[in-house]
Order: sequence, then C-alpha cells, then structure tokens
Amino acid sequence: MSIESIELSELEVGAGGKSLLGYNLELIKDVKVKIQVMLGEAEIPVQELFGLAQDSVVKLNREITAPVDILLNGKVIARGKLVAADDNFGVQITQIEE
Repeated sequence: MSIESIELSELEVGAGGKSLLGYNLELIKDVKVKIQVMLGEAEIPVQELFGLAQDSVVKLNREITAPVDILLNGKVIARGKLVAADDNFGVQITQIEE
C-alpha cells in the first residue's frame, strides 16, 4: 500500500455555484418525516411513579386551553389545538414558529 500526503486548497464557503436541490421540492416531496405533538410534561418523585396504577391521573404542566406544541426533530415548528379527526386525535395549526 502506498500512502501519500495531499494538499487541500481553502475554499470560500457559499461562493456561487448551483444549489444541490435547486429548490426543487419535487425531489424530496415523498420523503416522510415524523412530527410529534407535545401536550405537556410532569415531574414527579420516584415514589409517586411507583405508586401509579390503572386509573391514576398525572397532572401535566399545561392548562387545558393552552396550545399544544408541534415538533420536528425535537424543535417546535408550530402550535395548535387538539381536534377530533374522524376517530383519531388531530391538531389544528394555529401558529407557525419563525
């Protein structure tokens, strides 16, 4: 095996050239992403955790009227309110994060 050193020239980042996707959403429109809806959180002592049983209620840190968070890769991208969508829960988007 032959090993040789190479020298790399410094490139200017963002200098001209054509964009990889060229803003052509057709190339990625069928890629699936997973979004999550966060209703709220609860922090409880371990002793209380072990005491949880069927029919127990865990109070979340969010009021009933507060919007739920819609997350993509753990980052809030929008907020909305829970709705019924046929026989499932759904989220009606009320605010898009910038």
